[in-house]
Amino acid sequence: MPTKTILTLDPYYLFIMTYYLSTFVKNVKSPQKFLISILMFFYRWFTGYLTDLGFGFINAFGRKSSALPPVQNPLLLDSALSLAAKIRKKQVCVLLVYAYRNYL
Repeated sequence: MPTKTILTLDPYYLFIMTYYLSTFVKNVKSPQKFLISILMFFYRWFTGYLTDLGFGFINAFGRKSSALPPVQNPLLLDSALSLAAKIRKKQVCVLLVYAYRNYL
């Protein structure tokens, strides 16, 4: 029977933990500050981990995103650089704003 793990440690979090702990050890001058910095580190790590779990739960079971309608205005298919050049040349200005507003 497999055992359930409540807390799984991501390798990224382990790397960050070891990095911060090594910098704490180098910069600490008193034992009290060292203990407080370690406690604060684990508090920040744990709250970050819980936040990741919470947002993961919301993304997994939350509201599903709807697909956008097909693009009907050809201005919306242009790249940002070409649109910027057209705006500088004053070829499009208000038309672009209306196109985006009507699309969304």
